[in-house]
Amino acid sequence: KNNEWVYCQLHMKSQQGTKFITQEDSASKSPDHSQKDLYEAIQRGEYPKWTIEVQTMTPKEAEELWEKQRM
Repeated sequence: KNNEWVYCQLHMKSQQGTKFITQEDSASKSPDHSQKDLYEAIQRGEYPKWTIEVQTMTPKEAEELWEKQRM
């Protein structure tokens, strides 16, 4: 807008949720377990989805936030 630049941050949030494998469980799984799981889900028609949110801030807003939060 008006050829002024802004800071831009993208937030990508998985709609599938987040799952973790414990170190103990990882011993019984192959190194490519997550990749294989994704591949098999796609084969079943369960495509991954994300919610994308865009956050923008002018340099002045960033400076004010910096001062307010003492970053």
